Amino acid sequence: MTLVAGLILIGLLLFFVEFLLIPGFTVAGVLGAISLVSGIYLAYTTIGTTAGNITLFVSFALSLALAVVSLRAKTWHRFTQKSRVDSSVETELDRVEILMGDEGVAKSRLAPIGLVSIKGIDIEAKSTGAYIDSRTEVVVVKVEKARIIVKPKNS
Repeated sequence: MTLVAGLILIGLLLFFVEFLLIPGFTVAGVLGAISLVSGIYLAYTTIGTTAGNITLFVSFALSLALAVVSLRAKTWHRFTQKSRVDSSVETELDRVEILMGDEGVAKSRLAPIGLVSIKGIDIEAKSTGAYIDSRTEVVVVKVEKARIIVKPKNS
């Protein structure tokens, strides 16, 4: 009788660990299920059918109660982060006005992305498709939200 109760309690404890501490399908859940099924099977085979039915019903009710308690909002509220992030990312384009037609120099090889210097600011840019060697003069073709697209000046 104590072995049956112990297996049921271990199974419920492992399910609790599975629900609240280790999200997903892990070893704790599998071992909890094996422990519960073993306890119920043991109750049927050693104590009798009536005790097995009672054990099955009590195990099911306790498992259901555990699931309801763990799925309530207040239970999860204790584990959630309560701070908010209200910041944004500032790009180089937010500080400097770079327009189509502006000229600069490739500081590194653009293959297809690299570093260019435009209006005295070193900024990441993308070529129109062709590789651009370092120290090549470039022209701004397009300015997107956070990206500058350039081409060689002589093309």
